[in-house]
Amino acid sequence: MDIPSPWEAVSHAKLALKHEGGRICSFSPCIEQVQRTCLALEEHGFTEITTSEILLRVYNVRTISLQIPDLGKTADGNSSTGVDGGNLSNEDALCPNLQQETIQFKSGVPLKEMVGHTGYLTFATKNLF
Repeated sequence: MDIPSPWEAVSHAKLALKHEGGRICSFSPCIEQVQRTCLALEEHGFTEITTSEILLRVYNVRTISLQIPDLGKTADGNSSTGVDGGNLSNEDALCPNLQQETIQFKSGVPLKEMVGHTGYLTFATKNLF
């Protein structure tokens, strides 16, 4: 239900649901409506009443590149990355654990500020008895 006063429609919704185990969902933009709706659901014998807050969260998706670290030799004497470090330049030889290979992946970074407003979804089950 997405109506201005869902608590007033609970009795009518109960009649419209199947006799055993019917489910109902109500959307409310403010917590006061949720409280009144939950009370009405309890009064009409609904069980398993749960409410979830719904927020729109925008993410900036970026491609990240990271160097693959050489963690040294494995037990069999090979490089842990499978890259031969024998042809490193003098500069690279000073830091033998740095690799020129990189790995790329996508990463989602949420915005620091939430735009918009919240809403609430309330779910309930019609009592079996």
